[in-house]
Amino acid sequence: MSQKSLVTGSLEADPGVNWQDTGTSTVSFTLTQDLYNAMTVTGKIPGYRCGAHVSTMRGNFTVIQPLTNPIPELIQKGTVKIELQTVAFGLPAPIDLKPAPDDSGRLFVIDQAGMIYIIQNEVLLGTPFLDVTSRLVTPLGVIGTYDVNDFDERGLLGMALHPGFTNPTDPGFHKIYTFTSEPNSAPADFVTPFDPNVINCQSVIAEWTLSELDPNSIDTSTRREIMRINKPQFNHNGGMLAFGPDGYLYISLGDGGAGNDSGSGHGRKETDKISLRFSEKSCELTR
Repeated sequence: MSQKSLVTGSLEADPGVNWQDTGTSTVSFTLTQDLYNAMTVTGKIPGYRCGAHVSTMRGNFTVIQPLTNPIPELIQKGTVKIELQTVAFGLPAPIDLKPAPDDSGRLFVIDQAGMIYIIQNEVLLGTPFLDVTSRLVTPLGVIGTYDVNDFDERGLLGMALHPGFTNPTDPGFHKIYTFTSEPNSAPADFVTPFDPNVINCQSVIAEWTLSELDPNSIDTSTRREIMRINKPQFNHNGGMLAFGPDGYLYISLGDGGAGNDSGSGHGRKETDKISLRFSEKSCELTR
């Protein structure tokens, strides 16, 4: 393969493979069926070599064979039956449901549009447990209404209750935690390292405490910000929050956004390692 900048195909053995060398230590090529077959011939070592430096610039590929079905037999129908029953409706985007850790039988419904509701005695209460809509970023307006029904991948993305929620002697008594997508309005604890000027929004983790007067309401004056993270793109946000058996709060974050593992937030490719990445129709070799 050519090492000349922006040369495509002309010096490679198989132009149909569409080799592309941009001169930045990255070579891309199309993984055709013929090339795959040639790379998997018994007794051959799949690899590449530079057309101008055959003996010094060489490398190997690792071809991963298709996975076999670990359970080839048909799964027999069992006796367990599952019934689905509607417990609430009319919510823009309910993304999670958590039971109250006490004996109240309440269910907390997390709605991406910015609300946490309570279902009690199979009834959705009209007053939200927590309303953070005023803290969220303005939606992109996919359908043009720019309201709670026109959100994107951002919003209220997670909620967790402290393991000590029901224990009056525990520091986590009556405390919950939220994951929200908020405007870039305060200094971040974690910034995008490679392009700090590209900030779409901020992922914010906050702590809230239950109202002393109403067990079905959060006292919004108790909000304590735990963490703020710069987010370079609007999509791929993650958002799940959960306490582990070790008592720590675990936070899931996305890959930075954009698409095809590119764009600000994905990090830099290391130059001292070789990796092979396959997509649906191509793969990329990085040296």
